[in-house]
Amino acid sequence: MVTPASVKDAALVHGGFLLLALVGVFLPIAPLGWRLFGLVVVYGVALVAVSATRRPEWRPLVRFLVPLSVFQVVPDWFLSQELEVLVFPDTGGPRIGTVTGAMAGMWTIPLFISVFGAEVVCARRGVPDEDWSTPALLTAAIALALFTASEATLWALPLWFAKGVTQVARVAVYVLPAEALLGAATFVGFRATRERGLGAAIGAAAIVSMLYLGALATSYFFVERLR
Repeated sequence: MVTPASVKDAALVHGGFLLLALVGVFLPIAPLGWRLFGLVVVYGVALVAVSATRRPEWRPLVRFLVPLSVFQVVPDWFLSQELEVLVFPDTGGPRIGTVTGAMAGMWTIPLFISVFGAEVVCARRGVPDEDWSTPALLTAAIALALFTASEATLWALPLWFAKGVTQVARVAVYVLPAEALLGAATFVGFRATRERGLGAAIGAAAIVSMLYLGALATSYFFVERLR
């Protein structure tokens, strides 16, 4: 999956999307929710198009991450509706229950960067392909950094914010172990289905999302209830 050309294309895709996102977020041409939804759709289409034409080595990862991002609506819904510790303000766009509709595709962005970044680092350090633990840990570390940064900043849009839980610089403490685990599990799920079909990818994505939901509930219990 990692070649100089692949890294260059990944940088172009994500650099271009970053510029588009800055314009889309701060240019008030429509309700924020619709702008976010449009940006997520553009990113997903770009990722699928590039993997279908220029970068076929991305296809297994994209095939796994797209359904995973859709399944991730369930943990967000659980936190916002049942535990009431996460709030998605109504920003005018489509919604899925209590969750901003853009979230159904937004998880693809940090998880692609996390897995691809770990693969790049491992390739440059000569980590053998049969070693899953090293890239899984790297994916966890990158994902944790990205998710922490997003938790600390995206409340200002506002996209979401934590409520009624222990926070440090606007970051809910209980989510951090679960988000690191999500990164590692995403890498393992991708590797496990890399040589298999869409059905296996969807099944593994559902398992990873359920694992994340369980990790969130467990972490919430220990951080917020056993005090």
